[in-house]
Amino acid sequence: METPVSRKDFILGLHILDEHFSPQSSPQRSKPSASSIPSSTRRKYHDAENIYMKRNIRSLAHTLLQLKKHSIVDRIPSAKDLKHFSQKRPKSGPTVNNWLLQLDGPSSATPWNKRALDIFVEEFLRRYPGSRTDESIIRVAASRHLGTLRKKYRAELAKYESTDSEAEQVEREATKIKARKARRRNLLQRRQDAVIAYQDYPNMALFVKLLSTMPYGAMSGDETELDKAHGRVHVVKHPFWRSTSVELSNWLRGLDALHMSTRFNSDGRPRRGAFPHRRIRGRSDESLSNPAHGLPRNFYSLKFLQTLDKYELRQLKVKPEITLSFPPAIQDIINRFRHVQSKHERPLPAKFPKAAPSKQKSG
Repeated sequence: METPVSRKDFILGLHILDEHFSPQSSPQRSKPSASSIPSSTRRKYHDAENIYMKRNIRSLAHTLLQLKKHSIVDRIPSAKDLKHFSQKRPKSGPTVNNWLLQLDGPSSATPWNKRALDIFVEEFLRRYPGSRTDESIIRVAASRHLGTLRKKYRAELAKYESTDSEAEQVEREATKIKARKARRRNLLQRRQDAVIAYQDYPNMALFVKLLSTMPYGAMSGDETELDKAHGRVHVVKHPFWRSTSVELSNWLRGLDALHMSTRFNSDGRPRRGAFPHRRIRGRSDESLSNPAHGLPRNFYSLKFLQTLDKYELRQLKVKPEITLSFPPAIQDIINRFRHVQSKHERPLPAKFPKAAPSKQKSG
């Protein structure tokens, strides 16, 4: 004998059928009220509410991109649009009436798309005022849908102009970008290890805490080049948004010198293991890097901060300035190792018999 269907299962089944058979591009539909569902099924109802949110996100994105009239291939900003937006020109960037997405390139995490998501979230809350979903959840869901739109863009583009050589070129470029990100992460890790090795000194605990929460995007990028004297080197590309102050520059180079000090024994001989690749200063800035969030104010260029609008300032989450100076004993160690970039270069003699703490951790 079959078990009879309960009232709550019947109501939930109606909601699932409604969602399954409704078209993706259908207009806004009202959600079922919470009172129509028994309290014992509220958890299932929240899942249904999440489905309604995602459906509305798809519908709104379809509307803003005007995909009924245009192909998604045509709904991307031009090179001129991107240039004007990067220069902070008036009336540049995406708008509600001209909502374009930067769907080409190796990543969707671009300043243009971040602005487009700001606009999308505001428009979503305006069109769906009854939504009880948190704004951050809406943004995450919209960001994920952006990945779906990128796949659709690539599929449409492949019908017109995709070739094997172009695919290989895209793959090579993606590999380069992945390697650059890995070097940034490694650079941050080396600097974190450096301050941990000297955390017993005064004020160094502050730097341990700062670097432990710092994103790898705060580190400078680089490009690989061949140098006649040193072979393969990495030419540093300074992030356009980061301060060029002497204080910050000396602090970052000091961290590199501290890390290098952990790679040598007390007698000045190098320890076993691979050393970091040589990095040399470059003359150009990294203009396409995304600003790192949540850093002290003196990490940002004042000129850059003055170009930000209310959306960008709110998302940047700038923290108060901090003093970026090392205690005298640490500065002595930095001065000894400042010039060292490989195991073939020796540090300067120590001024004191014990310049480093008794307990060190290798970098």
